[in-house]
Amino acid sequence: MSITVAQEHNKRERRSRPPLWLRVFIVLFLVVFLFGGFYSGYLFYATVREIVARAEMPAVPVIQWPSISLPEAAAEEGGEASEPVPVMPEMTPVVSAGDLSYVPPPAPMLSPSQAENRINVLLLGIDRRGQKGWGYRTDTIIIVTVDPVAKTAGMLSIPRDLQLEIPGVKEDRINTANVYGYAYDYPGGGPALLKRTIEKNFGIPIDYYIMVDFQGFEKIIDTLGGVDVDVPRTLHDTKYPDPQPGDPFGMKTVHFDPGRQHMNGQTALEYARSRMSTSDFDRAKRQQQILIALRDRALQPASMPRWPLLAQTVFNGIRTDLGVRQSLSLAVMAVRVDPASLERLVLEPPLVKGHRRADGAAVQLPNWNLINPELDKVFGPRTAR
Repeated sequence: MSITVAQEHNKRERRSRPPLWLRVFIVLFLVVFLFGGFYSGYLFYATVREIVARAEMPAVPVIQWPSISLPEAAAEEGGEASEPVPVMPEMTPVVSAGDLSYVPPPAPMLSPSQAENRINVLLLGIDRRGQKGWGYRTDTIIIVTVDPVAKTAGMLSIPRDLQLEIPGVKEDRINTANVYGYAYDYPGGGPALLKRTIEKNFGIPIDYYIMVDFQGFEKIIDTLGGVDVDVPRTLHDTKYPDPQPGDPFGMKTVHFDPGRQHMNGQTALEYARSRMSTSDFDRAKRQQQILIALRDRALQPASMPRWPLLAQTVFNGIRTDLGVRQSLSLAVMAVRVDPASLERLVLEPPLVKGHRRADGAAVQLPNWNLINPELDKVFGPRTAR
């Protein structure tokens, strides 16, 4: 019996049609994909809405933390008894014409016009004990600068032992400015006094600050699922701080082999903080390396589903004068920056030189003739010393 034209057409159509199981799988995949997208979008919206609600946006575009009390000044970094808590000078902290009576201007909004200017953000890391207060020495001091027009960025690491003039106080290590600011009730606290110290000595205006303790640093990295770091050389430290109940100055050994490796929050902190087998200058370079790895990890497509939880983790674990709108604007800027254009600077010899003070403390002194040209490469024209 011959096959008609219509029958032949139907036969070819059945052969070209995907099997039933494949069609069902495709439909299910599309449903799950769309649902997952809408659900992730809802989570992100809900998180941002919660942050905005907590930030009290209509009143002041600054994140408020009612549960955080004013900190008590002081505290040793674990295992480093050689660096005592700074002794407050025998002077009246607020004098009629002194700097400690200075009230800093409010943090600038990141409006469309202002977003065309360079933005400088001060990143501060502290060893906060028992989650009590924020008036501790700043273990990490990094300035991140972003030029939204040129789509470039840079990082400057300042040694914590760099001796500078702290306005209204005296010359001392820069990492003590945060302690003085809280102890003297400086307007804006320790970060505001540290901002002013940097502006006065380096000629770099600081727009915002972000302060995080070690525990918050670990949580942020763990929320992203860790970071990938290319370790350039062997790092072996037998005196890494490891305080334990009954032994606040306990130590342990940490070791890193050369090569690319995945680090969780604790491992990344150990890599960024270790210094006994190297120096503070090497540690500063590793901290910059971790920050770049953190940015790269956050921008990976696989990290997108983690963004809502990351936003919540960040805003729960830091202290900052950044509002939500400024934070989102800076995030957009960071995405647009070409990583190849990133300028990295660590103040290390010969830009600084070691010095022993009369009280026996070891500090670093700045060599401004060498520092200023390097700063101009990262921050552009400044009001140099």
